[in-house]
Amino acid sequence: MCMDILSKMCTRLRMAAAGRPGAFAAGLLVGASLLWWQTDCLVLPNPEEMIMASSSQVFTGGPKHAFDIMTVALTPTCVNYQTIMNALKYLKPQGLRKIFVCVPKRWVKSFSELHEDVIGVDESLAVPGVSFDLIAKQLDLQGFGGHEAWNGRVNAGWYLMQFLNLGFGMREDVLDFVLLHDADQMVLSNFRVWGPTAFTGPNGSLPTVNLRPGGLDARQYDPAHYCLLGEHLENPSQPSSSYTSHSWMSFRPHLAELLAKFGGHRSEVSNEAQPWLERIVSCINRKLPQLGFGEIASYISHTVRHHPDFYFYMNKVTWRRNPVPPFEPTQPGNYCCPTAEALEAHAAKGLDEYLGTELGHEDQAYCGYRDPRFRKEAYPPSDHDYWRTRSIHWRADE
Repeated sequence: MCMDILSKMCTRLRMAAAGRPGAFAAGLLVGASLLWWQTDCLVLPNPEEMIMASSSQVFTGGPKHAFDIMTVALTPTCVNYQTIMNALKYLKPQGLRKIFVCVPKRWVKSFSELHEDVIGVDESLAVPGVSFDLIAKQLDLQGFGGHEAWNGRVNAGWYLMQFLNLGFGMREDVLDFVLLHDADQMVLSNFRVWGPTAFTGPNGSLPTVNLRPGGLDARQYDPAHYCLLGEHLENPSQPSSSYTSHSWMSFRPHLAELLAKFGGHRSEVSNEAQPWLERIVSCINRKLPQLGFGEIASYISHTVRHHPDFYFYMNKVTWRRNPVPPFEPTQPGNYCCPTAEALEAHAAKGLDEYLGTELGHEDQAYCGYRDPRFRKEAYPPSDHDYWRTRSIHWRADE
């Protein structure tokens, strides 16, 4: 009882401070926060304070609940390898069960051999009614050019990642909580999945999920969201910021509700696109179809508006999309592979929960990942000492 009452009060007050509609006055936040953090009824650590504590040790206390991770990769890279291995190391104590890696079919076996709790999944079969070809077909029907390239990527491929993220949590072999985490955002020891408060789920009290601000302005996704739901996107109070933080938690009951509003989800479909996929493509922002819908923005906005108690609203930006200054090539052949020591040193600063290295972006072209050969082979190449010294054997099954 105490947990639920204080949790709801704290949630609404923190929403007020973040500019969320319908919450209490932000001026009450200080007093209520003291009540929450210092009450005799319950004392739990604030995750923002925990992150700032400059601890690079594995998390051993606080809320814990079972969850899975899903991430999407085109090929194996030293960056997504680090993301996976660090997630196993640092998130297992917080309830991590399995990591599902959606990849082209030729890499499924190799990723599954990384660890007993890593499962490679054929991206064309990961979510029924979601595949590159089905998405390209729907984009073509709307006149958007499914096979056309923009800024170095193919439109259907970009939407494939979004729709895999959006639909994966409906699979029968995953838990109700699924963390959708970008493979190029390397997990650090500071990562905290759960907030210190609780919300009431379908079967009782559950820990809240930490909701992070700091994403780039996502206003280009608003037309599609409004078309789909008749609502505008929810954003944090920080100017020109969004909740598109490249790491977000899906919760099956909320996901099923959202997909039903989008047109419905079918557990079994043959060669037809999911109803929700067709509807989303029909609502894509026609002024900028290459960036016409954001699954993170829409899912989180719907949850903030309709299930605000699900989140613990963090006020600080605790992640970094790319390091500043960027990582320099560290491996023979000028490959940009962050070392474990470099990541631990960054984590010790206590500022970030995860750190990105987007090898394919233009500002990191010096890393060489844009070479066409890395669309089909590992980065660095599979015979490189980086992999051999770690006893990793990447074999593409053609």
